[in-house]
Amino acid sequence: MSTWFPHAIKDLVEALTAFPDVGPKTAAKYVFFLKHRPQAELDSLANLIKTLRDSTSMCPRCFRTVDKLKHGEMCNICADPKRDQQTIVLVERELDAEPLDRAGYTGVYFITGSLLYAQKGLQKASIASSKHSIPFQRLTALGKRLRTEPVRELIIAFNPTPQGDASAAYLAAALARTGIKITRLGRGLPTGADLRYADTETLQGAFRGRTKL
Repeated sequence: MSTWFPHAIKDLVEALTAFPDVGPKTAAKYVFFLKHRPQAELDSLANLIKTLRDSTSMCPRCFRTVDKLKHGEMCNICADPKRDQQTIVLVERELDAEPLDRAGYTGVYFITGSLLYAQKGLQKASIASSKHSIPFQRLTALGKRLRTEPVRELIIAFNPTPQGDASAAYLAAALARTGIKITRLGRGLPTGADLRYADTETLQGAFRGRTKL
């Protein structure tokens, strides 16, 4: 931003541009909106942000963020005996799982935390190859689960992008020897689509039309 704006404004705009899908203009709009709100609202927002991590937990089974759990507890979906515990949907992000639930999916989830290939250069080594990466650690946990629990089907629900396709192929090859049925959501979802914005009917069609990998 130009020198027309004070440092406090510019610093906050810069901080907000680190958010997904937020550019400088959108960030500036948010900052000036906040600038004109009552101080009590700003204090409340600041407190919500400050306590975000302490008031939530990550389910040790599916890696979904939920309300604070006691040590050893699982989230309500993983602990629900009415859910199909033998069918697992693999998603990249937690935000991808919620619309699948709205579409009527009754199994359980597993969140990888990111795709298994970097966003640029599919010829580069898989990011899952790093033992310190989130995908590697989570896929290690998934592998143990597949070896020790009865799992009938693993549904890969990555977005239909080149990176998502490469990640799905990588997983299918890595898990081929398990004997578990591995499928991918059908192409009711157009190439480049984002699960977060897909309507319920489209997602239901994608489930019905899922293909074996």
